[in-house]
Amino acid sequence: MKRRAVVIGVCVGLVLMAVLAVQHSTQAQRQGRPAGAPGGQPPAGQFMMQMLNLESLWAQTSFELGVADEVLINARKIYQESWNERKKLIEKMGQASGDTDAMRTLRADAEKLRSNLDNKLKDVLTTEQMQKLAEWEKAARERMGRRSGAGAPPQGMPPGGQR
Repeated sequence: MKRRAVVIGVCVGLVLMAVLAVQHSTQAQRQGRPAGAPGGQPPAGQFMMQMLNLESLWAQTSFELGVADEVLINARKIYQESWNERKKLIEKMGQASGDTDAMRTLRADAEKLRSNLDNKLKDVLTTEQMQKLAEWEKAARERMGRRSGAGAPPQGMPPGGQR
């Protein structure tokens, strides 16, 4: 009888520890950082992926905008160029981790890449399609902001993003 109580006690203890570990992990992620990430810094490249969400943009362009197949061929080339450039920026971001000036430069490069993507898409998409894409992006940013608590500057960063 005592042996049975000990086994049950050990099992309950293990389950309790597992529940607490899962709770800790999800709580850290809810605060916008992976569990165990120092200082709440997102992994290198995560910012870039959010800023240049090419996968979602391509899906939206391909399936929701009613773009003709011939136009998609040209749009694909534009997305491919941006994809390749984004990969380079993510690599640089990984190497520059912790260097504030380098990260600021990479952010500007990412914004420039995004602007170039939009300008090139304007050449192949109609004005109405570009407007729908912009509306979709705005809604996606708002959804992402509500989920992650975005809108507030990162810790230690005053409003406006400049130190």
